[in-house]
Amino acid sequence: MGDSGWSVANGATQNVFRFHHDELRTETVDSEATLTAVPAKDIFHFDLYDDERLKVPDIQAGFATLLKDAPDIFWTPANGGHWVVTRHDLVTEVMKDHVHFSARERDIPRTGIVQRMIPLFLDPPEHGGYRGELMRYFSPKVVRDLEVRMREWAVRLIDAVADKEVCDFSEEIAARFPVSIFMELMGLPLDRFTEFRVIVRDYFGSYQDAAKRTVMRDFLIAEMDKLLDQRRREPREDLMSHLVTMEIRGRKLDLDEIRSIALMMFIAGLDTVAGTLGFTYRYLAGDTALQDRLRENPQDIPKFVEESLRRFAVVNPPRLVDHDYDFAGVHLRKGDMIAILLPCAGMDDRNVERPAEFDIDRPNREMIGFGTGVHVCLGNFLARAEMRIITEEWLKRVPRFRMVPGTDPRSRLSSIIALDRLDLEWGSRLES
Repeated sequence: MGDSGWSVANGATQNVFRFHHDELRTETVDSEATLTAVPAKDIFHFDLYDDERLKVPDIQAGFATLLKDAPDIFWTPANGGHWVVTRHDLVTEVMKDHVHFSARERDIPRTGIVQRMIPLFLDPPEHGGYRGELMRYFSPKVVRDLEVRMREWAVRLIDAVADKEVCDFSEEIAARFPVSIFMELMGLPLDRFTEFRVIVRDYFGSYQDAAKRTVMRDFLIAEMDKLLDQRRREPREDLMSHLVTMEIRGRKLDLDEIRSIALMMFIAGLDTVAGTLGFTYRYLAGDTALQDRLRENPQDIPKFVEESLRRFAVVNPPRLVDHDYDFAGVHLRKGDMIAILLPCAGMDDRNVERPAEFDIDRPNREMIGFGTGVHVCLGNFLARAEMRIITEEWLKRVPRFRMVPGTDPRSRLSSIIALDRLDLEWGSRLES
């Protein structure tokens, strides 16, 4: 490439990337210019949003190719230039180290737009008060109390497609089920499901378009404001009403805090379970023996859920390097971004035997698909219950199923990966 390089605008700051013989430099061109040199041994080209390794039917296996091809931690010039960590032990260390790796900025490439989604974008000790209060609404007990309602939703959605003997599972079940549950929990108007679903899907699919994401974020904030105003006037038994009266350490939340929490829960709650379910059922559609086993032995479904969360992780959370730091043999500079590849961690052969194999009887399964440390997913109990319940009800109502022959499920590459669609069929269609 020589010295031609490329640039990414970031407000008044411009990051310019140039190759100089045996190293790649990141220059921050502003009044406080800094210069970061990355040794050639630490550079590996990988594009989180457009990498050929990931354009395969089994995208998690595509992520696993990095474990063989790339250093355990490396710097890529793609998307503004950032670090990438792949191995399970390093991923765990980064996620638990909030001193050196901050959650307060989550865009790769960096946009300069700091979105304060509470508590996801906060570090300890500020993080703890908010999370502790919110956990009251996502605890195992609360989730158990929701189970009857979740099962009603599962039955309704499955019955709507069962007689057709074909469906786009990704959209009609995998997206609609957890999203419907979450919208009801939040108190969002269910008649606007499609509109909100499209907004969130596009939000995660436009990481390279900061302007587009800002417009969508502002739209969501405006919608949250309308709903919060309604709940102040007419409180109900939903999470939005609780946010209006919530207190943190004896202090009521201000409007910006309430907006931030509502936005975080809305965006985080409408895509992750949908993505995991899509990949899981693409696999299950091809394993009729496992379908039969789970149908005959529903007590094995929780093990199925845990193995799904390991094998089909979907989240690649970023972190901001908060201090110059020597880590895992590389030198990180304050202000660098680092992408944490949870799909790679779940496929790490140093941590799990036969990682590509889907084995619900796997002993000593260590699963970090929900993250780890203080930022472990707030809704992980709810997500597990949703995956268990939809599987129980699906297998009661749908006989052996498969992917529609000739269809080619494609993955959306983003910080949260997902299948665009998954066409399944069953019943008489399997005889043709």
